[in-house]
Amino acid sequence: MAGDEKNMTLWEQVCTTDMKYTKERKKPYPHTDINATYMFKVATEAFGPLGQGWGYTVDNLDWRANGLVVVVLSLWHSFGGERSTPVQVIGCKLAEYDTVGERSRHIIDDEAPKKACTDAIKKWLSMLGVCADIYTGQVDHDHDGGTETGGGRQASGKPNGGTKRPEGAAAGGGPACPKCGGPMRSRTRKSDGAAFWGCANYPDCKGIVDMDKAAAEPPAEDLSDDNVPF
Repeated sequence: MAGDEKNMTLWEQVCTTDMKYTKERKKPYPHTDINATYMFKVATEAFGPLGQGWGYTVDNLDWRANGLVVVVLSLWHSFGGERSTPVQVIGCKLAEYDTVGERSRHIIDDEAPKKACTDAIKKWLSMLGVCADIYTGQVDHDHDGGTETGGGRQASGKPNGGTKRPEGAAAGGGPACPKCGGPMRSRTRKSDGAAFWGCANYPDCKGIVDMDKAAAEPPAEDLSDDNVPF
């Protein structure tokens, strides 16, 4: 196996996200949030149980006067029979407050330290490639019939200035999926900007059709779980 291919083995194994474990978030900015326990499950599948195949220690925990909790973790994992050296990652969580009547009452979130640790672990896992399709914007779902393509986000907070993309056959604008017969949605591959039709039933169906060849009824492309472009 070539060096570059070996380096990408783990990344390609864990990069694809099961979208049913994601949610749309509006604050502090529009984005797709990934369930932390799902990411931990992916890590356990790839490395082994927590404490055996991967783990962490808390190097520092700082609860600042402004309510910001900052934690420094050292994380390690085992893969391919080798254990990594610990990697330090920073996580943070802002303590919450509420306004009651005319009084501003600060509420201490006793979960903030744990949430800060979770933030650090998720960041570490993303750097190893876990759910990389979300973090690289390839399938950063806008939960409105399309995907975020980067560069097209305007002040509206929605891709391409908030313009909703056509939803394939469901809107009469595209072909039926050649794999399952369902509707297809207009997608844009971030890696090269190419437009294509992607099955609306993803991730259960991964059929795609090149837009330039749609009229010629091209055969379906069956994408493996670690190489989905949307």
